[in-house]
Amino acid sequence: MKIEKIDNHVESLLLTGMIVSTRFLRAVQDIYHPNLIEASFVRTGAKWCMDYFKRYKKAPRIHIQDIYNSHRRNGLDPDQAELLKEYLESISQEFSRAKKFNVDYLLEKVEVRFKEQSLKNLAEDIKALVAEGKTQDAELLQLGYKQIQRPTSQGVEPLVDRNAIYEAFASKEGYALFTPPGDLGKFLGSIERQSFIAIEGVEKRGKTWWLMQFAIWALQAGCNVAFFECGDMSQRDLIRRLMCNITRMSDRHEGKLLIPVLDCRYNQDNSCSLKQRACSFGCLNGEEKLSFAEAKGYVPCTTCKKTSDEKRFRGAVWYKWEHVDRLDWRTAEEAGKKFSTRFGGRRLMLSTHPTRTINLQGIETQLDIWERTKNFIADFVVVDYADILDKEDRRTTDARMIENDRWAAARTLSQKRNIGFLWGTQANADAYTKALVSETNTSEDKRKNAHITMKITLNQLPEEKEAGIMRVGKLFVRNDRFDRRRTCTVLQCLDLGRPYLSSFLS
Repeated sequence: MKIEKIDNHVESLLLTGMIVSTRFLRAVQDIYHPNLIEASFVRTGAKWCMDYFKRYKKAPRIHIQDIYNSHRRNGLDPDQAELLKEYLESISQEFSRAKKFNVDYLLEKVEVRFKEQSLKNLAEDIKALVAEGKTQDAELLQLGYKQIQRPTSQGVEPLVDRNAIYEAFASKEGYALFTPPGDLGKFLGSIERQSFIAIEGVEKRGKTWWLMQFAIWALQAGCNVAFFECGDMSQRDLIRRLMCNITRMSDRHEGKLLIPVLDCRYNQDNSCSLKQRACSFGCLNGEEKLSFAEAKGYVPCTTCKKTSDEKRFRGAVWYKWEHVDRLDWRTAEEAGKKFSTRFGGRRLMLSTHPTRTINLQGIETQLDIWERTKNFIADFVVVDYADILDKEDRRTTDARMIENDRWAAARTLSQKRNIGFLWGTQANADAYTKALVSETNTSEDKRKNAHITMKITLNQLPEEKEAGIMRVGKLFVRNDRFDRRRTCTVLQCLDLGRPYLSSFLS
């Protein structure tokens, strides 16, 4: 069998984009030409995709298999057929996450690749003409060279460019990555590409738990997720936390656990008169909750929360006893396989590093390595956490400048790779005694707030921690209004690896 070596992975990614993404096909046709593709099997597949797009105005997606089968029956070269068969099998999971395909990032890489190949072709043709003594023809060839460049790379006229205006107001398909569940999702909104979000809280407030939870939500939504642990926790610790979350089991406790559950204040104070109410009596004595013995038979109610009549619902917290099994490695392994199968096509890469041994440049290098060796292109990157990364420039000694450089580099990474980027940061000492983290609790250098698109705050008094309650706030939201005094109440049970169980707006 003839084996073809592709100069780099970009051609393989090009074909994947042409197969799964209509938006990518529409944009790449401005710079596409068959002679810019070195691998003949990629060139063949790309032609199929372009022909399909010209006829149906969309990417072939799963129909690429029908196209392949038809060509194989009608004389496709055996070597080509085998290479394409292997390739199509390797990208089968990409079809399920086509909406999350990182179009803009790949377009930039393909443009660079086509420029390189175009210049290489030009140089070879000029060299051949010079060798034949056709100097004038070589000069004419050079003068007639047409630069490879997408229209958007040359700038746009935003007042009159129809395509640019359409793209600005088009649906968020391909840009929105995921939305957290429940009222928390209504409160925070969707997490999008090129967003740079920080989670801020005091020490031991649960930042790592929340970073892991956002990674899981991204996976469930079809994103490829890269998680970088940079000092506080080991690979072992993170895997145990991950498995506790997806199994709803504990690696520390076995037996009964008291779990917070969502309830309605009107159910608790017995002021609800609706027939569909789940309970016929309340659980409050004035403002004080009755004990379980005193409130025997009480049933929490979320009926109005689940209907269009949500105005009748006012969030509150009740509790229930739940039996919890101890998580072991065999159960964890099986759960991991089930999770991966259920959310097939989504991949999680984990990289752990000691404190101060990696910076944003190192993180980008690792993302490049995964892209080349594993065909893994991240949609969502999580870093735990900002304050213990190495500095970006070893020559810099000023602490405030080091901090600003770090946050600016993170913002650049989110834009350059067209990803959602999330990391944690520690609030200053004043936040320990405050009920609500505010703008004044930013540690080190306040300039870092200029780089983010949103800051999520974790607010929790000692009694709330004991009760399994977290109040999530938001600060510095770009392109939207925010009120730092408003929070979303989240119920949680960290013994089950769940920083989020349910939520209601405070």
